[in-house]
Amino acid sequence: MTKVLIKQAMIPAGLLTLYSGVFLYLSSTVWGLPIGVNTNFWEWIAKGALALTGLIALLVLIVRRFVRREGAVQQIGREQRLTLSDAAFALVPFIPLTQYVFSNRQVLTLFDGVMLVFLFALFTIAYVYLLPFVFSTWRLSRPWVATRTWLGVGLAFVWMTVNMPSLSQTYKWFAKGELAIQLVYFAGILLVSCLLISLSDRKLVVGLILVGFVANVVLQAVTAQPVMPQQAAQQIQQETAKFSKIESQTPARMPNIYLLLYDAYAPEETMAAYGIDNTAQWQFLEQNGFVMYPGVYSAAAATLDSMGRVFEMDAMDPQRKALAGDGAVQHLLRQMGYKICGVFSNSYAFWGLESSYDYSFPAQKPMYGVLLSAILVGEFRFDIGFEKVSGAVFWDAKQNVLTMAEAGPVFAYIYLDVPGHSQNSGVCLPDEVEQYQKRLQLANRRMRRDVEEIVRRDASAIIVVAGDHGPYLTKNCTTTANVYDLSEITRLDIQDRFGTFLAIRWPTDDYVSYDRITILQDLFPAIFAYLYQDESFLE
Repeated sequence: MTKVLIKQAMIPAGLLTLYSGVFLYLSSTVWGLPIGVNTNFWEWIAKGALALTGLIALLVLIVRRFVRREGAVQQIGREQRLTLSDAAFALVPFIPLTQYVFSNRQVLTLFDGVMLVFLFALFTIAYVYLLPFVFSTWRLSRPWVATRTWLGVGLAFVWMTVNMPSLSQTYKWFAKGELAIQLVYFAGILLVSCLLISLSDRKLVVGLILVGFVANVVLQAVTAQPVMPQQAAQQIQQETAKFSKIESQTPARMPNIYLLLYDAYAPEETMAAYGIDNTAQWQFLEQNGFVMYPGVYSAAAATLDSMGRVFEMDAMDPQRKALAGDGAVQHLLRQMGYKICGVFSNSYAFWGLESSYDYSFPAQKPMYGVLLSAILVGEFRFDIGFEKVSGAVFWDAKQNVLTMAEAGPVFAYIYLDVPGHSQNSGVCLPDEVEQYQKRLQLANRRMRRDVEEIVRRDASAIIVVAGDHGPYLTKNCTTTANVYDLSEITRLDIQDRFGTFLAIRWPTDDYVSYDRITILQDLFPAIFAYLYQDESFLE
């Protein structure tokens, strides 16, 4: 009886305690990951499994104290040793991984894919095979050696960890999941894993795994969205041909241009609807010579789609490369003689792309690390994997741009990830608006500091302060498409997603002749018209 308790209960519970504890330690100390759905779940499992291990150990001691001693332990049976066919189980956790890779293949290079598979293979081997392999080759008799049971526990642990992002998306979890649902999934996975491993017909098991793996790869390949090729040099020339006068004319003026973009910075009317009074910030900008643009909105409600259209000067054609410095606006300004700079508070703009700026900050973080971080955290959060930079380092990068601007002309795109939008899980947090307001205060402080510094050092520059889209604080705090009936969508819901803040400090008063900005994507046609003193750019 005690051997059964040890093999089938105490040791698996102890393994879960060990696996969970190691994962929690690596997540927080070694990998530096934020607390998320996986860490919260495995912390609970670690505590529960530890308590269960102790309880069973106590029960074993009691049984051995009062029950007649059992017979000698037999040698490890052949069925307890791992065989080559057991290696097929390593493919099982790759099934959800394949889905993630195909879903993100537009930003994954071949190197990213190879590294992701390699690192994930190490993770799988460590958790699924390491201990079972060690003890399957240990030929000494031990009553608690049941290597294939251990294999099932490790397999269930890895599968649950890797599949957690899918569960988070399905049930709209953010940072913390629903324990009852997670336990049902984990118990089911553990049961299926142990049943498969215990089957005597190894050829059947291996065949089922291979068929499932291949079928999943084919399905993901067929249903994945096609990767759009990057524009070639000839296409870029065609793109700029509609502004051919830039090649033949000299601009009337070439001031430095600063675009200060604050993620999800909402306009005054939208903030008022949230109950936020941001009047002091509007007054600060007006006192520093900024023209306010109430009622401006974006043709899209996400950073990539919104700013991709801005830098392509096309309300219908966003290009991810444009955020990384390879848009029509950057090409035209460089052709005019501008030095192009991009300074970002995180590395989002360079996901899967090389920087095309003459000067850019920060360095790109490999995409395989971003995707792996999201999987281990257990949710594809909007901010996962960003290469965060400290305020002091970010300030120094902006100072470098201002120093370059002294030799001019410079175009600087400076992106800050505050105040930022909601967590986009599909369910609003109870204090979603309060959190946004807290982040807004940080954004306001940084905006004041940046504006004061630029005005002090470069008063004749064009300074644009803008938001890229709304903060998503109404309804479900994410996209409403295919979730709500059109009759349920209010004016505020539209403003909350598409409304954008815009203020511009023009160097001279004749800007009014070229100022026909209605949407955010009108920004650079207006700026080019102002630089060339030519209203035809507005057409």
